Amino acid sequence: MSGRLPLVGSEAEIKAVPILDMQKDGQGFEPIFDVFEEIFDNVRDFPVAIISIAGPFRKGKSFLLNLLAHYLMENQSSTWFKNGDTQPERVFEWKGGTERSTVGIHITNKPFMLETSDKKKVAVFLMDTQGMFDTKTTAKDCSTIFALSTLLSSVQIYNLTEQIQENDIQHFELFTKYAKYAAEEKQHVNASTTPFQSLILLIRNWEKADFDSNFKGGAKYLESVMKPHIEENKSVRQNIRKSFSEVACFPMEHPGKKVTKRKGSDDSGVPLKDMDDDFLQQVDEVARYLFSPDRLVIKRLNGKVVTGEQFIDLAIEYSKILSSGKMPKVEALHVASEKAEKFKQIKQIEVESIAAMEIKVGGKYIDPKKLEQLQSEHLAKALKKYDENVGDVFDDDENKTNKGKMEDVFRLAHLRLSEKNNKHKDSVEVEICKRAADAAQDCKNQLVKKSASNVDEEDMAIYEREFKRSRSSFVQWANQTFDISLVGECIDAIQLKFRRKFEEFESEQLKHQEQMELKSKEIIEKAKEKYLEEMQQRLSDGYKEKEEITSAHELATEKAVEVVDNLSNGKAWIARSSRRRLPFVLDSEFKNIRVENQARKVCNTFRSEILVETKNSVLQLRKHLAETYFTIMSEVGRF
Repeated sequence: MSGRLPLVGSEAEIKAVPILDMQKDGQGFEPIFDVFEEIFDNVRDFPVAIISIAGPFRKGKSFLLNLLAHYLMENQSSTWFKNGDTQPERVFEWKGGTERSTVGIHITNKPFMLETSDKKKVAVFLMDTQGMFDTKTTAKDCSTIFALSTLLSSVQIYNLTEQIQENDIQHFELFTKYAKYAAEEKQHVNASTTPFQSLILLIRNWEKADFDSNFKGGAKYLESVMKPHIEENKSVRQNIRKSFSEVACFPMEHPGKKVTKRKGSDDSGVPLKDMDDDFLQQVDEVARYLFSPDRLVIKRLNGKVVTGEQFIDLAIEYSKILSSGKMPKVEALHVASEKAEKFKQIKQIEVESIAAMEIKVGGKYIDPKKLEQLQSEHLAKALKKYDENVGDVFDDDENKTNKGKMEDVFRLAHLRLSEKNNKHKDSVEVEICKRAADAAQDCKNQLVKKSASNVDEEDMAIYEREFKRSRSSFVQWANQTFDISLVGECIDAIQLKFRRKFEEFESEQLKHQEQMELKSKEIIEKAKEKYLEEMQQRLSDGYKEKEEITSAHELATEKAVEVVDNLSNGKAWIARSSRRRLPFVLDSEFKNIRVENQARKVCNTFRSEILVETKNSVLQLRKHLAETYFTIMSEVGRF
């Protein structure tokens, strides 16, 4: 049932003893080291758990600790508060009224020995602290008490009343920073762990119906409280979350009128029957949360368990740090809070001004001189806001220091932006060159389409002018999009991109024209063959008259054109080129044909003339032969 082991000593001897007491002159506190050693020497080898309570004075801290001690003395029984006549032991002195009861820090002189869920023995101590914000305690003393109790405890209960107000959070954060400073001074803080362990925000005399009086209701209430309604309160809540490994909240109802009506001079105990049942039920839930074997929080330092022997050394070390004079000056709380708020405003001014500068810079590269000018302008605006909204809280030296730090912040921001700007310069140059290459490619693609659909073969100079116009348009666009000086640095690369694309286009066009020329020649040759074939069929009978041969030429030309159209396969450029050149080829062939036709005519005329002459020659020969014959015969007859 219970994880409790026998006490070191008898229960009757358990009482609270001071370990931090006020100095004789009433100025400040001093630790009582021999008490530390006497208490914790008996549990040197045991892990320890320190349950501490702190908060404003006269809010029932000691009263609650007595109930928790009674719970432990009753062996954590579920009926520990059922016997109404029982009066809890006055382990911690308390009284009603307005005067404070506890001075300094008190702790149980003997431990409650409990067991964890894994059967480890733990020495548990309850710690009470002097209430804060009374008229007799300085801000430094309040900070010292809270800091030491937080540094030594494994669970810190921060005791408030009715609700958590903004000033409660502000004060708590201020005290926590003070404790954190001491931990950092001793190098007991690292990046992997929070400086402190468990925190319970205990809201006493709870009367709000919208949140239940238990840990679940407290969790919902805490969630609403930890959401800041204004930006300047955000960091306070973040610091609290970062300072404790676990933060819980418990709204606890009033213990009852009979408790609060007790006079300060009444030292008698309060029987449980004089306390409201709901209040006792809620104390029981808190007790089970603190002391159940699976919930018990052992004191750890940087994640390592602290034993009684180590706790003695730890308490001595922290006490010396807090009383060494090395701790930061603690001013009146209202002044400190006001300055804390002003420091947040300073931070906000810096953040907003630098953010405005970054927005002005934008996501593109700008000239370093412009960046330096922007830094000067926004720093001047920030310093003006400082003077208007913050400077009246600080003295001259503090204002000078704060402004100097602000200037340092802006210098660092300028260096960061400059470094980013230089890195961005490289990427922007790459982007400009890439955009230039894309623009040059687009220009080339458009001219390829244009050249494919163009009837006439344009001079390459015309295309080159198109590339130059496209390059000029790109440079104009780049100057409007990017920093002009950076575009100027890239101008050679831009020209090179367009020049190379033009050379590619020129080379491809020449190859394309050569291929088209070859294809066109092949088609024209086929068309010529068809033309000659057609002319041969129509002029096969010898010489033709002009009208006939002209008609044949026209019909053969039509057939040749059909060949061109068929063999071009829908490629307009080839068809147009072939059609344009075909008439010259066919005219040449037609000229040859006409020459041949004329030759036929000449030949026919010559042949006719030869035949006439031959016929006449034969007749003359025959006549001559006849005359010769008759002459011979006459002479023969004569003989």
